[in-house]
Order: sequence, then structure tokens, then C-alpha cells
Amino acid sequence: MLNKVMLVAKMLDDIKEIKKTDDGIKYAQMKIGIPKSSTAKITEDNSFVVHCVLFEDVIKNMDKKCKKGAIIGIEGKLGSTSDSELVLVLDKVILLAQREMTNKKTNKDVAR
Repeated sequence: MLNKVMLVAKMLDDIKEIKKTDDGIKYAQMKIGIPKSSTAKITEDNSFVVHCVLFEDVIKNMDKKCKKGAIIGIEGKLGSTSDSELVLVLDKVILLAQREMTNKKTNKDVAR
């Protein structure tokens, strides 16, 4: 297959709005970030930002498990929108790591 993309990236936003095509197919959009260097923190300023489109099965898999800040493995293909913008159409998503909560208790706190 010539049009296949496999990446590890960080979710830059949550899946917010699920829409329907004219044919009734559910879809959503989100952004992922890929760092420009191996030592860079992944933010929109120092990352390649890729716009993604997800359809029904992928939305079901991601909606509850994957949130902003999650590191995900993705498989998909390049596509274009009606106004000829390049997007990544996601076929498969695997949650690799969820963002750690800043208020998470440490083992020391739990032992008290």
C-alpha cells in the first residue's frame, strides 16, 4: 500500500464535536503534535501539528480512553478536505501513555 502513515504523537486537543456527513457517517477532528527535535517538549510552537480526521470505529475506540496530552500510536493515510487541505485520516489508534495528572499522589503521600 502506497498511502500508509504510522506515527507516535501527542494529542494536542480532545475529540470535541462529533459531526455527520451528508451520508450520515459520524466523524470528528483533532490535532496531534510531533516534536521537531528529539529533545523538544511537545507543544504547538515546537512541533509539527497535523490535523486528523476520525470516523465511527476510531471515535468509539478513542473517545473515552484518549484525552489531550495522551501519547498515541496511529496508523492511517493521507487525505484531503473539501478545500484541499492535507489531513491524516486515522484507521487505528493505540493509547501508549496518558498524561500524568499534576496533583497525582505519590507513594509517600499514600503511605501516610
